[in-house]
Amino acid sequence: MPHQECVPNQRLQRRGRDDLKRGRRTGFTLVELLVVIAIIGVLVGLLLPAVQSAREAARRMQCTNNLKQLALAVHNYADTFKVIPPLEIWKSGRSTNWGSSVLLLPFIEQTALRDGLNPQGDAIPNVGDQPLLATRIDGFICPSDPGPDVNFAFNDLGKANYLPSQGVFWALYNDSGYTQPCRLAQITDGLSHTLMYSERFLGETPFRSVGGVWAGRSKTGGNVQAHGRAAWPPNTPYAGDLADISGASDPLNTRSAYSSLHPGGVNIARCDGSVRFVSENVDSITSYPSSSSTNFFRLADQAVSQPAQANRVWQNLFIPNDGNPVGDY
Repeated sequence: MPHQECVPNQRLQRRGRDDLKRGRRTGFTLVELLVVIAIIGVLVGLLLPAVQSAREAARRMQCTNNLKQLALAVHNYADTFKVIPPLEIWKSGRSTNWGSSVLLLPFIEQTALRDGLNPQGDAIPNVGDQPLLATRIDGFICPSDPGPDVNFAFNDLGKANYLPSQGVFWALYNDSGYTQPCRLAQITDGLSHTLMYSERFLGETPFRSVGGVWAGRSKTGGNVQAHGRAAWPPNTPYAGDLADISGASDPLNTRSAYSSLHPGGVNIARCDGSVRFVSENVDSITSYPSSSSTNFFRLADQAVSQPAQANRVWQNLFIPNDGNPVGDY
């Protein structure tokens, strides 16, 4: 009988029978498969923290850049008007006042928004009457903050994670002009030793972030929604109720503290335009006596009733002319 070539299927069947005769197996056993899955799981577990750390590092770098741009905007404003922007465009008896950040809009490429708002006008209108007030401005939002673009605690105004320091932007503006104009030359402790801008998270991780607002002082919560104070250390937890951002629920004014979602501290912009990260463990006042509210506001107004206690690194960064320039921190 003539020899016939084996078709491919016959060759495979013959090879399989030969393998069985030699004791060879094909494929994975269940144990081997589970071992491989376990190894992959361990590798993924090791990789995820590294990926998360890299992402946070990138977010912190973007946050640093945002603060840098705001510091440069303040310098450009000061070059133009010879003074630092006023803390508020204030008028007696008015519950809403435009803040310093809105005056910087032309210097961060937001001239059209500034013109549409006309912040030199009267009180801040409601968002329903002026929808531009709910505008998201990326330069005011920290990439690490997952919260909404509008501030649910402050009349749905556009949120800001970066707030000016009351220690530098102390001037008010009323019908007579600046009540206390601040020039860069008045920062006698040194521009590189004085806080200009820092971060505000003020929320519950990670679901609700209050932060502040860029427009100014709204009808609720007082003026701390538009600026910050360094009376408390960085990342001091908010002691009040997020549903009621007021002195009634927060008598110690922890809502005015600078805070962030960056692990271990906050970014700050200094008056020379530089930006650095400050640890939440920086030398700082951590408690006040029973009359803490009074002492707190005195500290914020640079008239501390206890100078020895206030001579701390974090508070010295906040106060621009107390004669105590900070060293290493």
